Amino acid sequence: MKMKEYDPDFLDFVQRLGEWFHEAEQNQYDISQSEEAYDDDIAMIAVISELNTFITKNEALLENLFNTYRHKLE
Repeated sequence: MKMKEYDPDFLDFVQRLGEWFHEAEQNQYDISQSEEAYDDDIAMIAVISELNTFITKNEALLENLFNTYRHKLE
């Protein structure tokens, strides 16, 4: 079976998006440990993680987000 070839810019975007989700989870954890934390801050980490999983498994959504990203760079 031949692997699908992706635009290198698309792959860079997917990697950057993954980094952003990781940073968002880390920031949410830091918030959850602060004095300003809400009771649901830990639960929001799970939501961010689930959103990351959902988006990365949905190729059509990833392509749509990539097109939005690319359009805003112009």
